[in-house]
Amino acid sequence: MTRLPIALFLITLAIPAHSQSVRDIVKPAHDVVVPSAIRASLSQAADVEAFTRLPNRDAVVVYDTVRWYDSETTAFMDNRPHVAILSDGTVKLDLDALSLAPAGPAIFRGLAILQGHERNAVAAFAFSWAGDNSGTLFVFVGRGPSEYKVTETLYGLQAQLRFGPKTELELWSAKGHEPCVWCPKPL
Repeated sequence: MTRLPIALFLITLAIPAHSQSVRDIVKPAHDVVVPSAIRASLSQAADVEAFTRLPNRDAVVVYDTVRWYDSETTAFMDNRPHVAILSDGTVKLDLDALSLAPAGPAIFRGLAILQGHERNAVAAFAFSWAGDNSGTLFVFVGRGPSEYKVTETLYGLQAQLRFGPKTELELWSAKGHEPCVWCPKPL
């Protein structure tokens, strides 16, 4: 029996300054409850998929602009997942994930709250393509002196992100059109 090797390539990204480690991982859900003051600040939110707090108590909300999952139509083609960060009730960042993606539609897959120096990335968000889930976009958000901003994006086909020791992040991705070892079902 011949075994086909799965070709992988590895990209290592070092986030500058102090060590980063994962504090919390949040998986997506639907209709997540958020405080009413936060909900009122996000007028486009049709479906809240994640809510958590950063170590400084700022709120992180991931929401979608349509309720695509409970429809038997192609409503998922119109979804626009957003990442919002609020501080004391004020929206400091409201990022349309598709504005960073090479294609769409996209589905939110999870987030990791990072801990380390506040000028480094404070959170990493994962999105996949809604059609076949083969493409993955990772978005890192960091905190500057007065605002939150995207500090890095990584894209990979059939990819996963691993947090390594100290400051290393590794993007693993299948090369070419080999079978995906991380997809939940064969493509």
